[in-house]
Amino acid sequence: SKSPTVTKSGGVEKNASVPSTPKNNNRTNSVNQATVNLMNGILGTGALGLPYCFKLTGVFLTTTLIVVSACATIYTTQCLLFASAVTDAWSYEEVAFRTLGNRGKMLVRICVVALLMGCSVAYVNIVSDIFSVAVGTIVP
Repeated sequence: SKSPTVTKSGGVEKNASVPSTPKNNNRTNSVNQATVNLMNGILGTGALGLPYCFKLTGVFLTTTLIVVSACATIYTTQCLLFASAVTDAWSYEEVAFRTLGNRGKMLVRICVVALLMGCSVAYVNIVSDIFSVAVGTIVP
């Protein structure tokens, strides 16, 4: 079987052999669970923070930042899918381990923990800002 190649547009060649299912069935999350978790993460704090972002930076700059973020997300997702296909890995840690070794695996673990902690802090800040006004009117 031939290995996947990158096209000029940055995608994986259509006739490249990309595994459709993992060889080991030890996956803990299904595709549906991963999709729901991703949507929850995107819509959860993002939906709460966007109006405030529009208020601070204006319609043009906020829209520009959203488009740039979307393009960066598409590019990095394509890179991750390509690396996953080439290395036959099915998680961030596996891709990092197979491409960068133990240091890459540890770096991914640290980045995921930092991302989760940052999202938790941001979520608590947004919720406290929203509910502080409501609670202040109820409790003097």
